[in-house]
Amino acid sequence: MFADGNVREAACMAHARRKIHDLHVRKETITTTEALRRIGELYAIEEQIRGKLPDWRKRIRQEQSRPLLDDFELWLRTRLLTLSTQSDTTKAINYMLNQWQALVYYCEDGVVEIDNNIAENALRGVALGRKNFMFLGSDSGGERAAAMYSLIVSAKLNGIDPKAYLRYVLTHIADHQINRIDELLPWNVAGQLKKNTD
Repeated sequence: MFADGNVREAACMAHARRKIHDLHVRKETITTTEALRRIGELYAIEEQIRGKLPDWRKRIRQEQSRPLLDDFELWLRTRLLTLSTQSDTTKAINYMLNQWQALVYYCEDGVVEIDNNIAENALRGVALGRKNFMFLGSDSGGERAAAMYSLIVSAKLNGIDPKAYLRYVLTHIADHQINRIDELLPWNVAGQLKKNTD
């Protein structure tokens, strides 16, 4: 996030949770069980406020999540005193504590999510096709593929079936004025395409 020209880091709680979860799967302990329970409480709050206005999300996070996070941090620091400095659990806890300010930043901004799962899911197709993209033929082929990916994902984010969107664009682009091509972007044709499906 940008505030007054400065970049604000927002870390991903899912990544921090995964380190604890992987240990829990290998060998369940009191520490991993409790850490996962506490993180689960934070996600339960997020589930209740998903899709709400940013100011409301920030207020709920300040009232409900922030006290849980403050208590969680204290609990993590206390647990460290009882663990071997070389244990995997210590490493997982230190990972969280080293990023603590970035992990709790989502409570300061109602737009920020608790994790970056939405962004990662949106990019999953790109990651899966990465090896295929090595054979696009040229840099310009890669740029065209990137433009197509952007249009397809933008269509999905605007609630449009990508095939229907591409069909619409391909049937209208030949007669469309080049200086008004932005009118064919997904968010500009979403209303038209949704009318056609109703």
